Amino acid sequence: MKKEVLYIVIPVLILLTLAFFFKGDITGLVTAEERYKVIVTLKNVDSSLLAGAAIAELDAQSEINLMKIKTAAVQSEVIDDVNSGGLFGFLKDDDLVVEKKYGVVPAMVVYVNEDGLLDLLNNPLVESVSSDYTFSINLGASIPLINATSLSQFGVSGDNVSVCVIDTGIDYTHAAFENRIVAQKCYCANDCCPNSQSVDDDALDDNVVSHGTHVSGIVGANGTVRGVAPNANIVAVKVCNNQGTCYTSDIISGIDFCVQNKVNYNIHAISGSIGDGGQHIPSTCPTFIDSALDAANNIGMFLVFASGNNGYNNGINYPACYADAISVAASSKADAMASFSNRGPGLNVVAPGVNIYSTAIGGYGTLSGTSQATPHVSGFVALLVEFANKFNLSRTDIFDALNKTNVLIEGFPRIDVGMGLSYLANLVNYTPPLPPVINNPPGLNVVSPLNNSKISNPVEFKASASDVEDGELNVSWFLVNNSYYGNFTLNLSVGNYSIIASVSDSDNATINTTIFFEVFNQTIPPVNNAPVVEIISPANNSFIGRNITLIANVSDEDLNLSGSWLSNLQGSLGHGNEINVLLSEGSHIISFEVTDSGNLTTVQEINLYVGSCLIDFDKNTNSQLDIGDVVVLFNEFLNNSLTDTSGTFCSQSGTCLIEFDRNVNTIYDIGDMVLIFNGFLNNNLTTPAGNNCFP
Repeated sequence: MKKEVLYIVIPVLILLTLAFFFKGDITGLVTAEERYKVIVTLKNVDSSLLAGAAIAELDAQSEINLMKIKTAAVQSEVIDDVNSGGLFGFLKDDDLVVEKKYGVVPAMVVYVNEDGLLDLLNNPLVESVSSDYTFSINLGASIPLINATSLSQFGVSGDNVSVCVIDTGIDYTHAAFENRIVAQKCYCANDCCPNSQSVDDDALDDNVVSHGTHVSGIVGANGTVRGVAPNANIVAVKVCNNQGTCYTSDIISGIDFCVQNKVNYNIHAISGSIGDGGQHIPSTCPTFIDSALDAANNIGMFLVFASGNNGYNNGINYPACYADAISVAASSKADAMASFSNRGPGLNVVAPGVNIYSTAIGGYGTLSGTSQATPHVSGFVALLVEFANKFNLSRTDIFDALNKTNVLIEGFPRIDVGMGLSYLANLVNYTPPLPPVINNPPGLNVVSPLNNSKISNPVEFKASASDVEDGELNVSWFLVNNSYYGNFTLNLSVGNYSIIASVSDSDNATINTTIFFEVFNQTIPPVNNAPVVEIISPANNSFIGRNITLIANVSDEDLNLSGSWLSNLQGSLGHGNEINVLLSEGSHIISFEVTDSGNLTTVQEINLYVGSCLIDFDKNTNSQLDIGDVVVLFNEFLNNSLTDTSGTFCSQSGTCLIEFDRNVNTIYDIGDMVLIFNGFLNNNLTTPAGNNCFP
């Protein structure tokens, strides 16, 4: 009878659970014993004792230790409850098998059969049972835009404050993070950690767009590009694979690691550019990782999450919709809401997220998204925490400072670092320290004679000198026991000489330069060098549109030389070092030729690939863009029959200029076509050079 009831009850319970989260089937392993992989969230039955509770009389580390003890106790009790019984109560069942116990988060990942699942759902210590759902990552000039360039007046830069970045990892060899990645951890399902296992102490970023490295740089890069908090420390936690897929169980593990190590690494914020893709308002926000979020929030950590890139006007992703999260939308550098950004009830702030230049694996690069907006806010939080800790300001004060701005975008505040710090400074009557008095040394430029030069009479001695504090200064010269002032000319005997040029400012800061030269008894004929030519724009091997500007730089003994442009397809293009031309579509060899007065000629060449994005996406001509168009587009590409709107054949090197391998798996498949189609619909379809096809 029990089995017959189970056959009815269990499927219904599973369907109800799935309907609650609006998701697909319970994911994970289903074994021959009908086991399901699920995440069990445990109830906080005693708010003064169990994990996640704030205990005012304990310091942070003691509170974390107590959370560990109580979490372990509840986990063990639930496991024993489910597996107890057996034959007459003397044997234990194996209805539940533990895969992972979290340290401070009141949850665990288990495999259960039907009996175990029913026991879990009926256990008074169990808050919920859910599938191991997947999240995804939410895909310069932004630092001045948010007024984060004058940090010295507030004495902050992120020093000794750590931000826990939960993402795809980090390029820890990058010079911009030198000595500031204080910890790494990887939790990655399907054994995608750097050690090819599911857990690793190495969080090396292998994402196809360097996502984790990019967002970490926005928080705290300190190299060619500086982040919002350039001296902040980074705790890099890899929970997403190289394609940007992130499992719930791994995200909880990442948050659990950050909470357990809050004191060890002085972690004050968790930055998550991840989301479930859903459109949620506060009353419909999911809860399936709330146990982890509660633990972090109760221990005093700031939770910063991306609102998502779905273009929703009335809802944001989870976990950004979590009640105590700081949810972040993306704006352009013109202070307009990004078209892709989610917004609506539950959104807190806006930050730049369009064309953000930051760190990438092995260098630097540009990405857009609420992913890029989120770390702007995380870095801002690090600066506010550093200042607040100096003056014992409260967590509420920091939240208030986040909203201080003169810029509202669709009614939401766009962050302003300077105004936020000024707000905290006013609370404590803080007066910025006066900058130290610095005496800049003078600058000295000797024009003639040049060092190690050979010259003839008369010898011209010419130099200029200036100082920031004193302005223009006079130069003193010392030659063969004689001294001279200013610029002058002498006739000298044939031979080798050295002369000292010296300048001093009003504070006696002195710069000396010694010049060695040789005097001949006749004029040395000038040497005629061939012109030096550099084509500045466009870059070699560029994919470009038809209407372009050609720019070249010429240097030579003859001043103001001008050259001629030539195309192998169109012939002469015009004369001048900067011209506008209309090129025909195809592969061009562009040459720039200059001849000087001595008939020496220099030619520079570049290759250009000229085309457009003129693809008619309404392939089935039904006046709407739908999946049928994607199928036809893909078939035409496979059959080499894809043409642009002018009827010209399209190929990888042809006129269409679209990278067809969008999902970077080295084959062309329906996934590529879906990404192209979505790119068209979202107005962000680009050429291989990164240019927008529909500006």
